[in-house]
Amino acid sequence: MKAVMIIAVILCCLFVLYATFPKSRKQFLKNLLSQAKDLIPRYFT
Repeated sequence: MKAVMIIAVILCCLFVLYATFPKSRKQFLKNLLSQAKDLIPRYFT
């Protein structure tokens, strides 16, 4: 139960930080996350 609470707090903090980002940084993060499935195998195998 304690681990679930910690994860919830971390997700809440990330959501608040994301909400304060400028639009250009949000777009950068969206592009990075959309490419993550291709980037992860390339660099970690």
